[in-house]
Amino acid sequence: MPCLSDICSKLKNEGWHICEQSLQKELVAEEKSWNTYQEVKNFLLDYDLKDVVDNNVTEDTPTISKKASSINGPLVVQVCKVRNVCAPKAAEGGDGAGGGRLLRVTLTDGNTPYHGIELNTCSAISSSTAPGTKLLLSGRIPQAGGFLLLSSKHVSVLGGRVAALYDKWLITESMLHYSSGMQHGSSSGIDGSKPPPWIPFCENRSNITNGAALGGNFKSLKEATNDRKEDGEGKDNFSVQRKQAVQELVKGTSGRKVFGGGRHMPDSAVARVVAAGFSADVANWALSNNNNDASAAIAELRAAAAGQPIPSVVRTATVNSSS
Repeated sequence: MPCLSDICSKLKNEGWHICEQSLQKELVAEEKSWNTYQEVKNFLLDYDLKDVVDNNVTEDTPTISKKASSINGPLVVQVCKVRNVCAPKAAEGGDGAGGGRLLRVTLTDGNTPYHGIELNTCSAISSSTAPGTKLLLSGRIPQAGGFLLLSSKHVSVLGGRVAALYDKWLITESMLHYSSGMQHGSSSGIDGSKPPPWIPFCENRSNITNGAALGGNFKSLKEATNDRKEDGEGKDNFSVQRKQAVQELVKGTSGRKVFGGGRHMPDSAVARVVAAGFSADVANWALSNNNNDASAAIAELRAAAAGQPIPSVVRTATVNSSS
């Protein structure tokens, strides 16, 4: 029966960068035996290489360098992420069905990260390759710009499934397909509801304008404008309310109010406005709005009583005199 040191030496020759002490510690913790080479290898296939990696980097350790044009195998690595950069994120699982395939893979030997791009289609991997899967990189693998240029002759799958990584990836993939289905209307929500139907911008405009597509409460811009004209006769709410308030004051229907913040108005100015046919309260209010100018106050009150706009000449003169 071979000892663990002999097994580790054989695994290192095959491209596994493992630490014998770390491996033995994990085997004991998991209550696994290491009687044969195959038992240890099967354990490593289903285990995260980060927990058993040999952190001592030697000259023989393959590393990506800007000066080097390639790295030499064999090298056993673990898949971290695979993405088809030619497809939208929601449609990556098709591997080219939606318009091309170019896989970008992130790998690790447990210590050193590696990034790779398909130089030619690698049948051994796909966008559905789960994280934790072990790959064997063999031969002389070219690299450029910090990326390994992968092809089928360089990559072979050893297998394995790391439970923690696989479960996390499976949940992420299922949620991605769920949200993608909801966006395209092929799935129902948690409460069984579906998204509303898509209404094209340039089709069936007459139906949208008539309210057929959006329900009976829909009103077009033209209808809404007509409603405003009927209700306010083309005037805004402020003008309508102001007219009603002035008319009530002129008729004397409102109670006694203090205008102008309680300021005292000159008796002569109030007398002029009262002599024009308005009450003292109305005179005080109009004078406070016109800087105690009796002529401007009378003109404003007469215009308001007749439902006409305030004479701009009087208003301009009042402002200029106050300045």
